[in-house]
Amino acid sequence: VTEGIRCDYFSTARRAEIDPRMNVRLLISDDLSVKASYTRMHQFVHLLSTAVFSLPGDVYYPATDFLQPQHSQQISAGIFSSLNVLGMPDVESSLEVYYKEMNNLPMFRNKFSGPSDEQIRRDVVTGTGWAYGADIQLSKHSGAFTGWLSYSFLSAWRRYDEMNGGRAFHPKFERTHQLNIVSQYQVSGKWTLGAIFIIASGQPINIPRQKYFIFNQGQTSRSSEDYVLDYGDLYSARLPMYNRLDISATRSWEGWGAKWELFMNLYNVYAYPIPLYTSYLGTRFIQFNIGFVPTVGINFTF
Repeated sequence: VTEGIRCDYFSTARRAEIDPRMNVRLLISDDLSVKASYTRMHQFVHLLSTAVFSLPGDVYYPATDFLQPQHSQQISAGIFSSLNVLGMPDVESSLEVYYKEMNNLPMFRNKFSGPSDEQIRRDVVTGTGWAYGADIQLSKHSGAFTGWLSYSFLSAWRRYDEMNGGRAFHPKFERTHQLNIVSQYQVSGKWTLGAIFIIASGQPINIPRQKYFIFNQGQTSRSSEDYVLDYGDLYSARLPMYNRLDISATRSWEGWGAKWELFMNLYNVYAYPIPLYTSYLGTRFIQFNIGFVPTVGINFTF
């Protein structure tokens, strides 16, 4: 059993918080263990998001008298084992489930109009949230070939009395399913090759479900300014499934009293259209994507 406690004081909010945590580990055998944990956390810098999937859409703002620190409690439990029984002692596996409750979660009603306390009070609402999920992972940490394979399931929810009619909705960062495959191969003492493949559910997004026009009494024609977009529930639609492949090559050496790395990264090798943001232009939505991005650089430490 491992216990701990964290104490924080944040001056702009004039708040002191005490966050306890506990981890319990039961060793069943040399290759198998069971773990459980409880964690209480406070966050004093808020990431304020709009309901509109566009840029700029997020603002960082400190906790204040009005925007109290975010507070969460999480419990988790898992099984961790090596695959020594299958003749693979350098491969580890794990299965972990969790549940998290959150309070004082801020969100813009519509958009950010200014940093003053009066404007924040007008622009921001606070609510609650919860999330639960499971993570499964296989990992290999030794030998020339290393890497891991992981699958994550996540169901996250938010609820605000003044948003979406008080009904719960999925936040825009949620990916219900995600599979990651990460590999690295040490070709020699100087060359390393790597590859990352990701496939995941599309993130929630707001898309109008209908458009209607409003006519004033006596009006005989309509203009583009007369229509109203009905978005329905918040984040009731999703972007297409996301996937991409990245590959990299790194050359390492030492010289001039430093360690050097020359690297080349190829992001999104097959140029899958990864959504960056969407914007409503005139009569239709335009999706802006990220395609293939090559990068070359050098790192050094001394």
